[in-house]
Amino acid sequence: MPRPDCSPGAPESHCAPTPKLVPYPYGSHPHPRPASLHPASRRSEEEAVAEALALWEERERNRIAFLATLTDARASLARGEGRELTEDSLQELAKSVKERGRARLATELARSA
Repeated sequence: MPRPDCSPGAPESHCAPTPKLVPYPYGSHPHPRPASLHPASRRSEEEAVAEALALWEERERNRIAFLATLTDARASLARGEGRELTEDSLQELAKSVKERGRARLATELARSA
């Protein structure tokens, strides 16, 4: 059975790892209720509803944008454009990034000298 986080036909190595769901500790939810929606600070029900609707619309826009990037990423993996991540490949990637960064820094230092 295909995993829901994989593009159809993608090899298992190109699939994103399944996230572990962990409940938020008390009081640390990432989307706390804004103070203006707290019943004691409401000026009117209409204002509270309008603000709640605006917050919901913003979250929906962000969710849709994220889903679009996720779809693009899955399509890229299905085309074989992904990179298999292993301990060795991550070390090689880090080494390459460091080398490019050092070379760029050396070039910038040479220009300013």
